[in-house]
Amino acid sequence: MFPQRNEEANGQLVSKLISELELLESRGLFKKDAVNFAIINRYGTSYGGSRALEGFNTDGSSISLDEMVEHCINSTGTTEETSVIPCLRESYIAAEQPRFSHAGILYKIPGQDWSVRQSLRSTKTGKHFQWFGSLEQFVDIPLIERRIEVLIPTHEIQSRMSRAILIEGAGSDLIDPDYNLVAKPFQTEEQMSNQFVLEIMASVLQPLGQPISRENAQAYLAEKNYRPSIILLGGVRSFAKWDNLIPTMNLKDQPLVRKYEIGEFISVMSVRKFLESEGVVAGKIEASL
Repeated sequence: MFPQRNEEANGQLVSKLISELELLESRGLFKKDAVNFAIINRYGTSYGGSRALEGFNTDGSSISLDEMVEHCINSTGTTEETSVIPCLRESYIAAEQPRFSHAGILYKIPGQDWSVRQSLRSTKTGKHFQWFGSLEQFVDIPLIERRIEVLIPTHEIQSRMSRAILIEGAGSDLIDPDYNLVAKPFQTEEQMSNQFVLEIMASVLQPLGQPISRENAQAYLAEKNYRPSIILLGGVRSFAKWDNLIPTMNLKDQPLVRKYEIGEFISVMSVRKFLESEGVVAGKIEASL
């Protein structure tokens, strides 16, 4: 039922991933004399059994979470979850579903190995912190499926990432100690791991000279119409009824999760779609066993 750690298999996945990265370097997506950056996504269980929803109005505009729920209430003639939830599932299932659950910043300094920056929640203090480690450490955990996705930004964006992260200290400026697994998009009171990566990228993409801050990152995301994933919870939906017992989950800003098990989440999928819409992804690889 639960994923098992397999050191040998994880090591094979790392070797395969490094070979793929070296191939991309030979093709010119990375520069040999510069610090190279990418976004790395790990397959996981955070959205196990859940489904991504999407829909459009008759004029072609995107339909919001509230509009989805209102439509299903009107079409079923009831507010009961036993009717609304099946309507949501039948009406708005997206073609693409969430597979990768956790994002990090992958980088390589000339003459050194690939490393990863990500954000994690401390099991000792409960605080959210920026984590620095090797690619092997990022992969070497219990994995439900050994699969890694890497998004390679354009050379210009990689250069801007280098300046923002290594020189201007974007990671330290953007990390928020108040962690929430279901942090609401477009707020700065709490933060979750994918949001940390998203805000780093928003800070990189915003006009040069803008101070690096969560407020500026969120303003940029709103201006550029970033859309979080609308997720109908599945395997974890029972937890939504008992979030007061789970220290990593606070549903105060996700009111529809309790009744209809649906909310707006900062998924890896939504981060990738945003970067692709901004035209800054030059390539993508997926390594799996």
